[in-house]
Amino acid sequence: MNEKYILVIEKVSQILFEAIIIKEENLKDKIFEIDTDLLSLLRAIGWRVMSMLLTILISQVTTQAKKPGWKIQRRPHLKEHLYAGVEAMEFPEKLKHSIVDALVSLIEVGKVHKVIKKLQNYQGTGAKEIETLAKYLIRFRSLCSLSKIPEFRITNRLRRS
Repeated sequence: MNEKYILVIEKVSQILFEAIIIKEENLKDKIFEIDTDLLSLLRAIGWRVMSMLLTILISQVTTQAKKPGWKIQRRPHLKEHLYAGVEAMEFPEKLKHSIVDALVSLIEVGKVHKVIKKLQNYQGTGAKEIETLAKYLIRFRSLCSLSKIPEFRITNRLRRS
């Protein structure tokens, strides 16, 4: 892979070198620390690049996987978590069902990020449980829309026929 990026590696190395020379005072006094600092810096750059690549890949796969008429893979499991979270809010029973149905509908149309944001901003009764629910949705948001998980493909073909 490196052969494809020789020129890019040269440019990035030159930019990093110039930034270090300009920003670091008394570089000769830091000679014993420079290898550790540079390693940390390169790790941070590598982590950032991987993060950006994974974000793009996740977005592409999610967009490709969302098809009209497809439903959340683990809808009953998701509803259990939603009910547990809404239960902690101590709303009347009828309102709890309406809230869960509204949240599921938003998630099914691909607006899981809006649901997460609303849950993260919640400050009332049961805030700790709602925060846990938001973390659950963040962890499993790729499963909140149709994912290309092999064991579910057959199920979805049967559902759609």
